[in-house]
Amino acid sequence: MGRNSTIIIGAGIAGSSLAHSLKTRGHQVTLVSNGTPAGSNVPAAILSPGFQRSNQPTSIFATTCFTHACSFPFYKDAWAEERGVKLSSTDPVERERLREIAEKLDWGKDWLIPAEDGFILPKSGCLSPEKALNQLQNGITLTQNTVEKIEHRNGRWQVYTEKSMLTADNLVIACAMNSSVILGPTHQLDLRPKPGQIELTGAHTANMPTGNHAYGGYVTAAISGLSQTQYRTIGSTFDVRPENSMKWPEPTTQNREKNLQTLQENTGCAPSAEDITKSWAGIRATTPDYMPYVGPVPDWEKAAAQFAPLAKDRKLRGLEDMPYQTGLYLLTGFGAKGFQQAPLCAAYIAALICNTPLPVAKSLIPYLHPARHMVKSIVRSSRP
Repeated sequence: MGRNSTIIIGAGIAGSSLAHSLKTRGHQVTLVSNGTPAGSNVPAAILSPGFQRSNQPTSIFATTCFTHACSFPFYKDAWAEERGVKLSSTDPVERERLREIAEKLDWGKDWLIPAEDGFILPKSGCLSPEKALNQLQNGITLTQNTVEKIEHRNGRWQVYTEKSMLTADNLVIACAMNSSVILGPTHQLDLRPKPGQIELTGAHTANMPTGNHAYGGYVTAAISGLSQTQYRTIGSTFDVRPENSMKWPEPTTQNREKNLQTLQENTGCAPSAEDITKSWAGIRATTPDYMPYVGPVPDWEKAAAQFAPLAKDRKLRGLEDMPYQTGLYLLTGFGAKGFQQAPLCAAYIAALICNTPLPVAKSLIPYLHPARHMVKSIVRSSRP
């Protein structure tokens, strides 16, 4: 590969968005699908942002990512025909929170329409991940290989797979939970697997609410993948694993019943279990603060030593800048928000690699930084 070359490990929405963004900037890109199941293969993705009432950077991040995703050109042919998402709740406290959020956002009716039990986001909707990924990967060199090792040698990154060795100037790890495996034992990430399950039903199943509706769970409008067979989805359970296992989950009857019960309690609609044609289960890679890891990867051992004085004095200032591994970047930990957050975060990584103006405010960068939990852990150890 040439001088401006990048290997991206992970061919989900994060890696695919970055591959296209770099390609448009003239980079030679190789996208490596690591041969494991991926959360981006979910049958449908609903854009239901986690809006907050505060003006904290995390709130600004959620809003910025959402508006960017709604206009992302490579989603154009992936949207379900019926656009818009209704956010609602049967809980009076949550309804009031939604009302306050709508008031704070102060968007015009093209973007937000108030409702008695919440509000509607007309620009949002659900999309086919299969169609979106197909569009983003068009013209990108894609290889299916299990990555066994990465190594930086003679100023370039070498990626060893079961079949070959790839080499490039830059390496981006964007493969969800497997990111920590590829980085090796010295990493200081806090990625956590969160399994979830959704149900598929026919496009015209009776006793279903209309359109796209998010209520803690969600139901999507009729959508189709590349096969053009239409279906709707009902989701989603969010299970917590007591162990940090990455074993891909199997669908369960208990989770199916939970999804249907949540739908009935919040919408009054109750399709029968017999109406469910299929269940899909997968793993989301999350972080303790539900913000992704996006940015250059530190030299973990040097960084830990450099910031170790914070364990004695958490108010210490004047430490040297974070030491980084040359040309190594991370793009992972999106949880269930990958199709909302990854396009903008991918543009941020592309800007770092190409040394162009950043598409996100500098105030957001610390909240995305791959070393933030390492530093917080050191600071916490200073408390009596």
